[in-house]
Amino acid sequence: MSKDLAADGNTIYTTGNWYFENGAEAHALNTPQHNHTYYVTHYLKHPLQPTAKSVRGGTQACVQLGWPVPDTCSAQALPSFDY
Repeated sequence: MSKDLAADGNTIYTTGNWYFENGAEAHALNTPQHNHTYYVTHYLKHPLQPTAKSVRGGTQACVQLGWPVPDTCSAQALPSFDY
């Protein structure tokens, strides 16, 4: 879920990566960019690995600043899940 708190015309998006305890790594896609000042929910889906029992999901929020300025992103959160 993301919300453009700055409301300055720049778009925001979130990224996600899955890190499985069996060593497999799968990168999820970025969510679509938006500049809405209300919460927008996006789901980053990826199948679970049948040979793993847990996964860590890295996620961060980013702002698109436009070329030549690189996107600015938050620190990556790394929550873990067992399944």
